[in-house]
Parts: sequence; C-alpha cells; structure tokens
Amino acid sequence: MKYLSLAIVSVSLLTACGGAGDSSDSSGVERFNPAPYIAASEQLNGSGYAGSWVGVVNIRQERTEMVNVEISNIAESSRLETLIIRNRSAEAGGGWEMANCNGGFDPMNITIGKIVTEREKAGREFLIETTRHLTYKASGSRTVRFSSASYYKENVTIELDFYKVSDRTDSVGSVSLNWSDTEGDSTSAIHCAFIENKTGGYRTVALSHENDLQLYVAEAVIPPYLEAYVGQNGHAGEIVNSFTLGEQSVQFSQEGPDVWRYNYSVTASNGLGASGQVVLDLLP
Repeated sequence: MKYLSLAIVSVSLLTACGGAGDSSDSSGVERFNPAPYIAASEQLNGSGYAGSWVGVVNIRQERTEMVNVEISNIAESSRLETLIIRNRSAEAGGGWEMANCNGGFDPMNITIGKIVTEREKAGREFLIETTRHLTYKASGSRTVRFSSASYYKENVTIELDFYKVSDRTDSVGSVSLNWSDTEGDSTSAIHCAFIENKTGGYRTVALSHENDLQLYVAEAVIPPYLEAYVGQNGHAGEIVNSFTLGEQSVQFSQEGPDVWRYNYSVTASNGLGASGQVVLDLLP
C-alpha cells in the first residue's frame, strides 16, 4: 500500500520560530480546547515519552498573488490530533517511535530540547517543554498550483501543543471497515487520528493503523486537495477521490473531549467502497 501525504501543510516547508501560544481566530473556525488534556497530563506520575498523546494544531493560510483562481484570502483550521509514542524493538534499533496519520510509525530522534521524527518529506519537529508537553510554532510560504496558468501564493503559520494523557501504547481507539469487495466487517486498532475544523464550517478526519490501514475523508475541499482516501491490504485497490470523482460522507454521533464517534462512507468512481464506524478514546 502506498502512503499519501494527508497534511495540509508540510512541516518541511516551514521554519521554526519558537513555542506555540494563544491567538484569535477571525475566520469563525471553532478551535479545540486543550484544557481537558492538560488536566489529564498533570495527573500522570510516570516519566518518559511512551504513551497516548493529544494535541491541538492551529493553522492559518494567508493567500496572495492569485492567478486565474477564485479562493478566500484567509483560511484557518484547528486540528485535534491523537497519537501513540512507544519504545522501538531492539531489532528495529531501539529508541522511540511516533505514530503518523500518514501510516505507520516514525523513528524519533531526541536531542537537547527537541524531538525530530524521521520520514521522507514529512518528518515532524517538536520542542520539548517536559516529557508530557511538546510544542512547535513555524511559518513559511509556498506556491499552490492548479495548473501552469492557475496558482496562488500563501503564507502559512502552524502552532501546536501536544500533551501526554496516558501511559497506554496499544491504541487510541478502533475503526470498523466494511469493504464492498469482501464479505463481513473487520476491526482495527487506531494508532494516530485527527479531526480538523476548517473555514466554512466543515471537517476533515484521518486515521491510521500500525502498518496496513490509512483513511482520510474531507467533507468539502478545494481542488487539487484530496477528498477521500482509504487503503488497506487485501483489497482490490485503494480508494482515491479527488476532483469530485467518487462520494464520501462523515456523520458524528459523539463529540469528545473524552470520546469521539463517527460513521464514514467512501465510494470511488469505479464502485469500490468502504464504510464503518470510528471510536476515538482520548482520555484514560
């Protein structure tokens, strides 16, 4: 299975500039509240990075120099992300590894005051406040191209705070899957997941299992961004929806802060489909 980059902003495009802080949101995006996860983190007694983490990631995009593009000047989003950090096996070289919502786990390199994960073109960087609190703030610019004659430039700012909320390293929830090319449901543990509120009032969701599952669904997007993706070993192919080809939906039935629950359904233009329910257990 190939892994697709699901992040709206590649950290490799940005330049670090200190720790995250509070900022106002003029776009009307509902920002996630980190308070429950701060409280849970403060209750932990153990040391070390291994465990379940919850982070709030806020992103702001300011767009300029639009050529043959009609798009809002400013877009903002707030992401609630949960992931596992665990010890690597001796066979894998030891140390620590962090779950990635693009799939799998990435090795962690820990230096004085900093964590950097290893992943080609999609590594992450965190500043260490404590072994239970990681931060990051960065800004940078890029050009988004629809074609050679249609593009815009944007300045992007990203800031985050992650808190260790549990010593649990087995999962942060579960996902059921019913594929159209097989009979019956299957269930997988979730090792990384996010829910993202975006300008316009819609959401995107994503999750991954350790090594054989990746899911992403957007309620609404602006091309050329991905609309939906589902990949899992043992099926006729991957579902990749973009440019309004295919259908997808997300319906929430429970909204945290401790438990999030939603149903999803994704169908590709060729008829291959997958559906099921996601349950995220964020707090112990």
